[in-house]
Amino acid sequence: MVKGTISKATALMVACLVLGLLTGCAAQKVFRRAEKESKRENWDQAVLDYSKAKSLDPGNVRYGVALERAKLKSSALHFQKGKRYMAANQFRLAVAEFQQTLLLHPGNQHARNEMTKAIRELDRLTAGPSDLELMKDRARLEAMGPPRLDPTSNIPIILNFQDVDASTN
Repeated sequence: MVKGTISKATALMVACLVLGLLTGCAAQKVFRRAEKESKRENWDQAVLDYSKAKSLDPGNVRYGVALERAKLKSSALHFQKGKRYMAANQFRLAVAEFQQTLLLHPGNQHARNEMTKAIRELDRLTAGPSDLELMKDRARLEAMGPPRLDPTSNIPIILNFQDVDASTN
């Protein structure tokens, strides 16, 4: 009886050990793939792979440090893309890039400020002209129309005809 119990316990320990080794091997394989992506500066894929490696081996400090490094690099690239989109007046794309930046690096206050600016500009463009702009346009159009004559005015009207030859008088 004791002998059967020991062999079950031993089998369970061996199974756990094998499972641990397989998990460690899988984590190492994913980590190596993440390292390759880092060397290629493909930071988004590196973040995904480092995250997977860390989830397979949560106690591995090396995986955690590499993940944070990749997140910072990726967030910096997304921030730069967002700035370029802002400069090109592509505010929807800029907002998406700033959101990605903040997802990777939530403490980036500069990215949060830039995203707020992009949202404000996007709202301004989609809202149409303001009441003040409409009044300015109306005033401009009225000023371009024919002159209004006031019969009660005592200001003389002077007409100068440029196409008329002075010798025909």
